[in-house]
Amino acid sequence: MRLWDVEAGECRNILIGHTEAVRIVVYSSQGGQVASGGNDGSLKLWDDATGECLHTLAGHTKGVTSVVFSSSGDQVVSGSEDKTVRLWNATSGQCQAAVQDLGSGIRGIAWSTTLDTNNFFIGCEDGAVFMWQVIEDGGMSRVRVRWSWRPVHGGLDVVDTLIQDVHGSSQLDMQLLKQRGAMGEPFVRLREASKKVMSMASVISTLQQSSTGLTEISFANDLVGEQPQPEQSEDPVE
Repeated sequence: MRLWDVEAGECRNILIGHTEAVRIVVYSSQGGQVASGGNDGSLKLWDDATGECLHTLAGHTKGVTSVVFSSSGDQVVSGSEDKTVRLWNATSGQCQAAVQDLGSGIRGIAWSTTLDTNNFFIGCEDGAVFMWQVIEDGGMSRVRVRWSWRPVHGGLDVVDTLIQDVHGSSQLDMQLLKQRGAMGEPFVRLREASKKVMSMASVISTLQQSSTGLTEISFANDLVGEQPQPEQSEDPVE
């Protein structure tokens, strides 16, 4: 990489350190640092005045595709083809938080600071967009991230509603539900569904051995009778 003096049009520093092609380079809004991500999976922080490599941030297992500094310049977020996003301390080079198993590679990251709230947005190759909130507990020494939202196309948003027998939710969906106060484990329903399938298979076997229509009527009635009844809850789930 080369750092250029814009007014003079001269190359000020040549930055050498990545072992494979550099994918992205960003400059801190507060000045003083440059961050670069490469196909070697590393993220490097450089001193823009001297060209010295301040930190090599290792953690990604595939190419780093997206990098952004926080509004203050104290933190940097990186995204990779390994389907993870990492939040780093730009001063110490320490990884403060990692978001994993996003479903696809990361294509873009943006940082937003509003009303003393720090968030970063993630754009993925599969078209999904996520927003994560950065929460500092006791200063920069303890930092965690919380998933805030993602746009849902073709879905239904509900409030103060009791939901049961949910199928097809991803791990990230389950994390968000728990953050919003959801209780219980929907995956328990899979065991009940497995038992129901075995019961239905037994009924179908009986049908195949019968030549009358009475068994078919009984089969239909059995299915209606096996529908789960809503469970009562004193605390509705949002």
